[in-house]
Amino acid sequence: MIEKVELIEEYKALRDEIANYLKTLIQLQTLLVIGPGALLGVALSNKNPNPFLYLSPAFVIIPILIQIGNITGDIIKIGSYIRVFLETEIQGIKWETRLAQYEKGKKDSLFGLIGFEALIAYGYILVGVYLASPVSNGPIWSFLALILLILAFTTWALKRKHYFHKKRLEYFGRWNRIKSDAKSS
Repeated sequence: MIEKVELIEEYKALRDEIANYLKTLIQLQTLLVIGPGALLGVALSNKNPNPFLYLSPAFVIIPILIQIGNITGDIIKIGSYIRVFLETEIQGIKWETRLAQYEKGKKDSLFGLIGFEALIAYGYILVGVYLASPVSNGPIWSFLALILLILAFTTWALKRKHYFHKKRLEYFGRWNRIKSDAKSS
């Protein structure tokens, strides 16, 4: 039988892991704000910039958003584990359970639905669309490429929240099955 002290130590280690992930998310969000801006700054500083430069922020934005999604998924997985294995065994520790209850009754705003990262990325993409558009003497192909990028990004941003909610339920179910299997064997 696992001792309460061991459970508390495991809880602390997992919360530390979540805290480290959150620090990494902040660094990625900072890079998301600065990186594409620097690329657009380079494009704007050239007298005759290559239209590809207006598309270049997407090559920074997309990998960052993928990594943010991966880290968010890992945080959700750890939180679900804590909720199933630790909060049921340690009296007084119920953060993940209470957070799940809080999230159930919460209504999403547009900002909450799309998210900080998506709004920042949208800003850069819209600036790129304008700069690449025929209005600002950009070539039509770069304008069309950015329009397609906006459509794809909009679809991704709107499905993102639902995806993470679904993952939370999936992880919670998996951890519960593992716990049930362990008790029955």
